[in-house]
Amino acid sequence: MRPIRPILFLTLALAASLPAVPVVKVVAKVADQIITNVDLDDAVKAVVANMTPQELNSPEGQQKFAEARRNVLDHLVEMRLVIKAAEDGPPGFKEAQTQGKAGRNPYLPESSEIET
Repeated sequence: MRPIRPILFLTLALAASLPAVPVVKVVAKVADQIITNVDLDDAVKAVVANMTPQELNSPEGQQKFAEARRNVLDHLVEMRLVIKAAEDGPPGFKEAQTQGKAGRNPYLPESSEIET
């Protein structure tokens, strides 16, 4: 049993020296796109930046933070829905496009418009 202890100690020491890997979780799914906790945290940083540490640690601050997080998530979902609607085009566009009866999607800009 003695030889196992140094190996166990070495394994624990190596594990402790590795950087922590952030856990990425899906917080919302819109069509085929996902919004992760990392996306949400990045978007909420502006709210946290405007709060003092005392405010953030207070019950009212925690409530404000939770509400801001919900509002930001709602906004991210709405943005993805608008993008999805624009990509799909007007009602009936996808069907007309698959039948070869539609030109370009009028909801999306042309590449020359983007460059301009």
